[in-house]
Amino acid sequence: MQKDLFGNNVDNRDSFERELHDFDKATFDERLGRFRYFYKYYPDFGNVIHGSDESYRIFKEVQGCFINAEYIAVVILALSFIERRFQESLKIHGFEKESKFTLNNILKKFKGNSAIPDYFIDKVDELRLKRNPFVHLREIMDENNLYSRSTKKYKDSELILEKDAKDAISLMFESLRIRVL
Repeated sequence: MQKDLFGNNVDNRDSFERELHDFDKATFDERLGRFRYFYKYYPDFGNVIHGSDESYRIFKEVQGCFINAEYIAVVILALSFIERRFQESLKIHGFEKESKFTLNNILKKFKGNSAIPDYFIDKVDELRLKRNPFVHLREIMDENNLYSRSTKKYKDSELILEKDAKDAISLMFESLRIRVL
């Protein structure tokens, strides 16, 4: 850092650099906590297989989004990862038609008819319903929309989103542990 004629530090960074630097300092501890949380629950069973390159990149995006408290993106991407995991497994096992199903239709097909525990299918479907208002137009008072859920639970919407994101990460990790077919 340069000094002026009186020995005071002069900040030559532009406003974008200063703002990002200040943001980094202000949020470092929170981001570190989320980073630690992510790896506290990361599956520890040797070489984790994420699937295709796209699946691996989705997984890494979930990590980055969670660390940065981008909770809606975490939910959307974690469900995308789970959906791809199901689709890739179906395709590998010769179920070409079923591998093109939507997540909703895959969950319906697997419910009670696969090695995937029904409790897991129910939890993924519950999260899918919470995700839907972010990716599909819904009525303002739809029971799964964020406003309705925060009003019903008397909770701040940010806390609800954080819990949804943690649930999404948990389900994504669980999808790596369970046998799909």
